[in-house]
Amino acid sequence: MTDYLNLPIGDKYPEAVTAVIEIPKGGVNNDEKGLAHATGNARFSDIESYTGVHPHVLLEIAHFFSIYKDLEGKTTEALRWKDREVAYRVIEAAHQGYREKHAAA
Repeated sequence: MTDYLNLPIGDKYPEAVTAVIEIPKGGVNNDEKGLAHATGNARFSDIESYTGVHPHVLLEIAHFFSIYKDLEGKTTEALRWKDREVAYRVIEAAHQGYREKHAAA
């Protein structure tokens, strides 16, 4: 069985992480949602940052995250985009948190 948490980022699925968008979650820390694209798709091969994504697409994504909790009676908003380096740190922190939580399991 493959231990996906010990693979370098991008090895589980062939994707390129582009950015994260910060979403408030009502506590001390905000939630961050990743933006990635398939590496095998030539239409996206030159995108290395969210700044390379068409501005209207970024608005559509931000709009989705501003309404996706409406049916639960919750409100949220999309705060800001953060670049690839931040996205990698977020992913690494999530992997580390999972490892620590499940180390005894």
